[in-house]
Amino acid sequence: MASIEKRVAHNGAISYRVKIRRKGAPPLTKTFRLKSQAQAWALAQEDNIQSGIPLSAISAQKHTLNDAIAKYKGNVLVHKKPGQFRTDTLNHLNVWSKYLGAYMLSNITPSAIIDARNKLAAEKNRGIDKSPATINRYMASLSVVLSYTVRELEWLENNPVLRVSKLPEPKGRTRYLSPEEKERLLTAVKESANPFLYPIVLIALTTGARKMEILGLRWADIDFVSNCAFVKDTKNGEARTLHLVPVVVSELKNIRQRNISGTFVFPGRTNTQPIDIKSSWETALKKACIPDFRFHDLRHTFASYTAMSGYSMGAIAHLIGHKTMQMTKRYSHFSDAHDKETTNQIAKIILGDTDANKPE
Repeated sequence: MASIEKRVAHNGAISYRVKIRRKGAPPLTKTFRLKSQAQAWALAQEDNIQSGIPLSAISAQKHTLNDAIAKYKGNVLVHKKPGQFRTDTLNHLNVWSKYLGAYMLSNITPSAIIDARNKLAAEKNRGIDKSPATINRYMASLSVVLSYTVRELEWLENNPVLRVSKLPEPKGRTRYLSPEEKERLLTAVKESANPFLYPIVLIALTTGARKMEILGLRWADIDFVSNCAFVKDTKNGEARTLHLVPVVVSELKNIRQRNISGTFVFPGRTNTQPIDIKSSWETALKKACIPDFRFHDLRHTFASYTAMSGYSMGAIAHLIGHKTMQMTKRYSHFSDAHDKETTNQIAKIILGDTDANKPE
């Protein structure tokens, strides 16, 4: 039952603290300036408890989405490592705050979320429509906050985003360089005014590393004894090792000689952050006459050529740092020809050349 405690502050101000003890649950507490307010609140909470109304339903009528976002930022997001995930999440939550932030959590219904999602989708980014995949990522950020609100804050009974269907997305892109395009691109980046572009592209082509994994490399991550680079902050949160081929090692040693005191392998102008290669990369693509190609497609190129060389999907997943096989399966068709040849060779061993080639 409820107990009310009179409290006197150092400046003489009087307040009344209510505490309601509940069996098997932490007590409810709240402080009021007037005793009458404390008594009214205590009676209301006891009525709710006796009538069986979930406390989360009561909280949902008292807290807004902005309250939940603020709690998530202050208690969870602030502890995430700086990177693309944290930046994207912050940007997404700022957008949701604009559309739904003033809503009480009890009013964050699937229909309200869909209405806000439609407004978000109607907004263009520099004149370009947002893709279904982009909208789904915004939805994922909102879902993370509401799940936190359910699980840890106990302000909601369930997460309404889970009752909203995802937008259908096209199959994953597998654009990769043809041998001719590869040669033209390597020539263009080697001749670039940006001295770092060639080694950056070489690393991407020979390891399948993501752009930010490469640009974020520090000299402390490079081991010239084992010719490896250690990537600590990856997209899936698991550290991995990049094995560096001799031409890359040679390029890195040349850079090291020119930048002995620097922290980043590929520093920007101030040497306190990684370089921005957007302009030089786009210039190189134009010079090489390579259309419809993004830096991330270098990762696809590495994976595609690896598959065509006969390596298993498991080996490819390990090399490029996929946590599950689902993403790696997009490259499975590249290994079909190799699988067919392997099957024929095994059949010859088992059945002999004559029987293996005998028609049905």
